[in-house]
Amino acid sequence: MLDATIKHIFQYTLLSACLFCSFSCGNSKQAEDSEKAEQIMSEIKSMYAGKDYDNAMLMIDSLMKTYPGLIDVQRKAMHIQTMITEKRTLADSIANEKVLEQSMAAADSIKHNLKFVKSADMVEGYFVDKTMPDDGIPSVTGIVARVAEHGDISLLSSLRGHRIRHTRICAIADTTNVATGNVPPSNSRNYRYNDNGQNVELVTFNAQECGDFLSFIAQNTALPITIKFVNGSKSYKQVLSQKEKSAIKNVVNYATAITAAHDAANMRLKFARKLQLARKQIKQTATNIQGSR
Repeated sequence: MLDATIKHIFQYTLLSACLFCSFSCGNSKQAEDSEKAEQIMSEIKSMYAGKDYDNAMLMIDSLMKTYPGLIDVQRKAMHIQTMITEKRTLADSIANEKVLEQSMAAADSIKHNLKFVKSADMVEGYFVDKTMPDDGIPSVTGIVARVAEHGDISLLSSLRGHRIRHTRICAIADTTNVATGNVPPSNSRNYRYNDNGQNVELVTFNAQECGDFLSFIAQNTALPITIKFVNGSKSYKQVLSQKEKSAIKNVVNYATAITAAHDAANMRLKFARKLQLARKQIKQTATNIQGSR
């Protein structure tokens, strides 16, 4: 009986010792983790102060994954994370404002070389070079670049006195050949009619079909450029005049500038909303830190 009692006492003492050891070890591990996490937080704060935001964000991500149970440290990390988001967004917003300003200035500097065309039956008007006819349609064989008010570029090809039924245009400068997309005769943008006995072919190419083609001409105005009106094996060639090349360059440059300005204006709204959200989150995470004390 005595032996059994002693045995029970020994087992209880051993169990208590194990539990105490486990508790002590657990506390020791938690204290060690907390100390390491605070050291990392100190480094993160130093990086934030030094505007090393990329590395600070990497360390925050690592910290939150390594020590998910340390709520106080997690809250501090989230607070700095939101402050970094604000700083980055503010920097991006400032850079975007410069792009908007530069793009608008570029567009304004070119716009005096253009004129606006919009007849009563048109839903939207467009800009063409001021050397073009008032209706924007050439009275001779040639090509005309157009740009809508919102920046979308297009191309009108006019072939007169030749029955090619052309579906695309090629531009050749030196050994380089660039072509528009194909607009088949069945497409309503491929239009043919007779003007006092003269066959006329008018084809309108949208931005996707003519963007690269027009950019190629705009970038090579110093070179002789030949254009070809093409339909399969049939074609008609014509050399672009310097006047035509300059007209295309004006429209392409204006389209580039106005598109960049529209994009920057849209980004301005995006950054404003993002900045508002970031500042709201900064206040919230600051409150969370205070609430944990």
